Amino acid sequence: MVIAFSSTHGNCIDDPYDYCLEYPPEHATLSDYVIIAASNNQELVAAFDQWKAALEVILEVDVLPDPRFTFRYFIVPVETRSGPMKTSYALTQTFPWMGKLRLKGEKAEQEALVLKTRFDQLLLETVLNVKKSYYEYAYLCRSIGVTKEILDILRYVDEVARSGYSASDVAFADVIRSQVELGKVEDRLRSLEDLKKPLAAKLNAAMNLPVTYPLPMPCTIPVIEIPCPDESLALSLKENNPRLVAFDFMAKSEEVAIRLAKKEFYPDFTFGVETIRIGEARSPGVFNSGKAPWSASVSINVPLWQENRRAAVRKAKKRLDSAVEGRRGKEENLSADLELALYKYRDAQRKIDLYGQALVPKAKESLAVILEAFTTERKNFIDLIDAERTLLELELAYERSLADQAIQVSEVEFLTAQEWQVNACLPNPICQRR
Repeated sequence: MVIAFSSTHGNCIDDPYDYCLEYPPEHATLSDYVIIAASNNQELVAAFDQWKAALEVILEVDVLPDPRFTFRYFIVPVETRSGPMKTSYALTQTFPWMGKLRLKGEKAEQEALVLKTRFDQLLLETVLNVKKSYYEYAYLCRSIGVTKEILDILRYVDEVARSGYSASDVAFADVIRSQVELGKVEDRLRSLEDLKKPLAAKLNAAMNLPVTYPLPMPCTIPVIEIPCPDESLALSLKENNPRLVAFDFMAKSEEVAIRLAKKEFYPDFTFGVETIRIGEARSPGVFNSGKAPWSASVSINVPLWQENRRAAVRKAKKRLDSAVEGRRGKEENLSADLELALYKYRDAQRKIDLYGQALVPKAKESLAVILEAFTTERKNFIDLIDAERTLLELELAYERSLADQAIQVSEVEFLTAQEWQVNACLPNPICQRR
């Protein structure tokens, strides 16, 4: 998703679909939540304005200094042959040494780009925070759904057990076991229901909304596949991660600063013109009586003191070294984070395949067989309870794996500064069967 800030302070962000949101619509999607979070994030707006302000600095430094106009009034006129000097007017313009202005503009541009990367980083962090909160909220929704399904089965089993006990087909101990298991699952469901409020509050906080704002519960978690090979992801991290790109721009800025500092060893030139207003000569018939003379001038500053200029060069070189080493260290740390995120993503994908394609279907089949046998023959009650527990744990593990893989994909997107459309991903097969 590409999000671009508007130039106003209307607390609004323009997305590719050209609409702005401050609160979720009735059928809000994850993309809506991301746009809302960016729209309401004042820190993001501040970072955007800082970047825009830095762009204006380029126009400030990449221009000549203002011309200087000088007016002089002779309190006591200076007598000359052609008349007394009364006032003078001078106009001067300073021209920095060749290349200074251009280098100042380049340095300001690189510094503005550093601020742009800080804005990009904050935007990525905002998106990641929303996605992680959203997927945890969705996992809770799916956990409640799974638990309710198992609870319905247990209530049916409890009813059959009590009916069998009345007919002397089921032992009283089995009735107690069914009620104990029913109570345990009911307690788990109540805990999950109570968790809705804090998780909704966390998602609201990620969008800078009131924590009590009502949010619909997401119904599914998609199976998301990363379409890029590891080498491409590693390259994208090195080239696109804002924290690394910021070091690149800082290094370029210091390279320009070194060249600019070396330019300070050369003088600046100031050119000017001056005219003097002269009154009429006291003696009649004087040639050029009262005629204003004109003069042209040129001056240079003498870069006599060299140590401060050498210090400026050394400072820029040290800052360049710092940016290069800082990038190297940060790249190693982020690369390790990417490897860990990819491992967790693949582990979650493996579990999705294992639970979704093998274990959960088999557990459902096993439960169906044992339940049918118990219903008809009132046998294998302990096996029935075990099968119910197994199915519940496997289905919850499957939903947890779905949430984990979605979160890890978000982590990879955050590290590589990429995003993959969810609607192009595979559906949740278990959710389709329900």
